[in-house]
Amino acid sequence: MLLLTAGSIFSGWLTSRTGRYKVLAIVGLAVMTGGMVLLGGMGVDTTKWITVRNMMIVGVGLGLVMPLYTLIVQNAVPQQMMGVATASTQFFRSIGGTVGSAVFGSIMLSQYRTYFNSHVPAEVAQAPNAGQILGAFSNPLQLSSIMNQLQQEFAKFPNGLQVLTTLLDNVKQSLVQSLSSVFLIGAVLVAISFAANFFLPEVALRKSFASAEQTEAVAGAEGAYATGKAASEQPVPAFSIEGDD
Repeated sequence: MLLLTAGSIFSGWLTSRTGRYKVLAIVGLAVMTGGMVLLGGMGVDTTKWITVRNMMIVGVGLGLVMPLYTLIVQNAVPQQMMGVATASTQFFRSIGGTVGSAVFGSIMLSQYRTYFNSHVPAEVAQAPNAGQILGAFSNPLQLSSIMNQLQQEFAKFPNGLQVLTTLLDNVKQSLVQSLSSVFLIGAVLVAISFAANFFLPEVALRKSFASAEQTEAVAGAEGAYATGKAASEQPVPAFSIEGDD
């Protein structure tokens, strides 16, 4: 989040200085695609610092492109439609974030359960209460809150804690597989956006919020003022009157 904010500030500053945004959009999406691929390649042994590094790369790339598309839309529509265009951009961005989170969350849980169930130890899968045991592992996000209860339950059986350790290792591997799928799908989508930005038209950015008619009127007034000022600054020619001598 810190680098996303820093990237957004830098992107806005550079765009305002140069008036160009297409290169920034392409570079930002390229960096973000690389970060998503790195996130998709993480494993159980990945250290925290490598995870943070990969997240920072994604944050920089996302920060570079975040302010650009609102600016592009605002400059691509007439002055009187700017409010509607800006609101529509924010609306669809919110919808995309909500729907995207739900879809990717569903993909992650589906991949997790498929991998986890296919790697359950045989002694657990054939146990009479296998459904009840495995039900506790169906949602990995809830495991931390029920870990003490699981340890107490598994301690009642011979080698129960060893079986619990095996199941928790399976949880880690299943999470790695499911998260890798999510990140790689995200990388493909960002790569498609990266390719699409090569066809993005680069319109001239507005210098002010004035309408075209107002801008022309101001320019005409400034031109008339400059012409009048230049005429007033011309030296007055000297005249002499000769007599009849």
